[in-house]
Amino acid sequence: MQSTVTKLEHENLEVHVDMCQLRYQQLESRLSNVEDKLELLSEKIDKMSKSHMAATLAATATIIGACLSTVIVVLLKF
Repeated sequence: MQSTVTKLEHENLEVHVDMCQLRYQQLESRLSNVEDKLELLSEKIDKMSKSHMAATLAATATIIGACLSTVIVVLLKF
């Protein structure tokens, strides 16, 4: 979004200052929106990461349990 300097703003310092204040307020508002969205995204990533870790641990426990069961069955057959 490109702002244009009006002729009035160019000729009148007070108008220029007021317009700059308005532009900075708009920029601050947009930056706050970006920060809020980044915070939400960060929370979602953290939640997904924890969920992924739990699934990985469950899968690992299942594989280890299956391996131990196989070893026990083999040892009992001898």
